[in-house]
Amino acid sequence: MVEEKAGEGRPSIKATKAAAQISQLRRWHYDRLNHARDYGQFVALSMIGVADEVLRSFDVMVSLGENYGPVCAAKQVSGHFCGIAEGDGYSVDLCSYLKTGMGYLSRLKEVGDTPPEAPYGGMGKPDMIVAPAIFCDGRYKYPQAARRYIDVPSFVYDMRDIPYWEYEEDPQSINRYVDYYYERLKELVAFLERATGKKYDPDRLSECVDLWVKGHNIFRDACEFRKCRPNPLPSQDSFAVCFPNLNYKGTKECVDYYQMLYDELKLMADNKIGAIQDEKYRIFWLGLPPWFYLGIFNYLQDNGVCTLDRTYDPGERIEDVDLRDPLYAVAKKCYDTFWFGSGQMRRWNMASRFADFIEEYQVDGVITLMATTCRMSTGMLHQRRLINEWAGVPVLNLEADMVDVRTFSEAHVKARLDAFLETIDAAKGRRAG
Repeated sequence: MVEEKAGEGRPSIKATKAAAQISQLRRWHYDRLNHARDYGQFVALSMIGVADEVLRSFDVMVSLGENYGPVCAAKQVSGHFCGIAEGDGYSVDLCSYLKTGMGYLSRLKEVGDTPPEAPYGGMGKPDMIVAPAIFCDGRYKYPQAARRYIDVPSFVYDMRDIPYWEYEEDPQSINRYVDYYYERLKELVAFLERATGKKYDPDRLSECVDLWVKGHNIFRDACEFRKCRPNPLPSQDSFAVCFPNLNYKGTKECVDYYQMLYDELKLMADNKIGAIQDEKYRIFWLGLPPWFYLGIFNYLQDNGVCTLDRTYDPGERIEDVDLRDPLYAVAKKCYDTFWFGSGQMRRWNMASRFADFIEEYQVDGVITLMATTCRMSTGMLHQRRLINEWAGVPVLNLEADMVDVRTFSEAHVKARLDAFLETIDAAKGRRAG
């Protein structure tokens, strides 16, 4: 099953039917964004980690700035938009997700409509900008920069990380973080009331939160099947099936999709069917992928490698959500558990947890992509050094951008991968001896 080409002659071949269906879901999503007003809905330009269930309760669809970067990368136009942003004065070292968005908005202003080269008809015409100030400084600078091109109301709200050591020393300290975030969400609700002309409806929000949690938990349970040998959910699939978890949260469509994924993976696991039946190596892919070349995972698979990743994992299950005050429930669940790609606000000892993952999943090697323009990625350098020390398996650090194909040499990367597999083979021989 071929989902989409990541470049001419470099298809990303999926192992599951559910992953192959993401291409159609993506088309539907952007079609709905581009026709939101026909359905009486609004569009908010935003970032991953936004309280999307709150926006959805106001009939506001979220257009994720980061998520459109991979879409443009898969269609080989991200470098084009990055170049436009650089021509407008943005640094080559700036996050390429954001540069892709800035280049798109610059073209939107230039042509007065969706740029003709924009994949899927564009990312919608924003009625507002809403951004959570978490993870990196781009999340509060992006709305400021975007208003160079579009004149719409904007709102940036604060979210506080709780370091793992603080929680371990004082679990009750979580309460003040939850209370702080709850007050910020009240401000978000007030902004949405002004921007949409609608009143806050706690019953509607309760429904969205309930669906959000159901989809989250089913996705989490589906990801557990990666422990099986052979693995039915390799990285080329998991980097696809995260799309509903990022863009359809709080909807029945999201719940139904992950139930379909779970059922398919369970059937494969019960019948011992995997992406490859004879796994020669298991490699843990740490961090973002090169979105313009997801075929890299198929190249590894052709060499007997099953890849695993946790970049967009839902993390742990969410239990016992109290919906008497659904807005408080939104704040509380952000601190109740460790999440990965779902807007988590409790930090963890990454090196230690990933070392445990390597042992639990019987990983033979680790590949990390040092995304050169991602501040969050480069900020993890120390943790990556610790993984090198603690993992007990070979580690390969690749340097390339996540969406800007101008930083990538396919031949160079393949040569490094080939050498790395020889290293893994030698390490396995030593351990066996």
